[in-house]
Amino acid sequence: MKLNIKNISWLLLAATVVSCSKKNEAYRDLIKDGEIYYPGIIQNAGYRAGNLRTMLYWNPSPDPKITHYKIFWNNKQDSLTLPADSHDPNDTASVIVPV
Repeated sequence: MKLNIKNISWLLLAATVVSCSKKNEAYRDLIKDGEIYYPGIIQNAGYRAGNLRTMLYWNPSPDPKITHYKIFWNNKQDSLTLPADSHDPNDTASVIVPV
C-alpha cells in the first residue's frame, strides 16, 4: 500500500512538471497590429437643435491620452475633428455641426 501511494505521488509530480510549460509567445498572435486602446467615456452628452445646424455638448473624459474628438454624421460621409483642450470632467466641450 505504501509503495502504491509513493508511485502515485511520483506519477502526479511527473505529470505536473510535464504539463507546466511556458507559453510566452502565445499572446503575440493577438496583438499583431498593435495593442488596442479603449479611451475613457465622455459624460452628460447632449444636443441643441437649430436652423440647419446642431450644437453637441459633453463633459470631456478625464483620460489624458485623448488628443481629439471625432464627430461623424450622414452615415460617416461627413466628419468634424475637435481637439481635446481639457481633460477636466467639470468643463464642457461643445461644437456646432453644420448640415
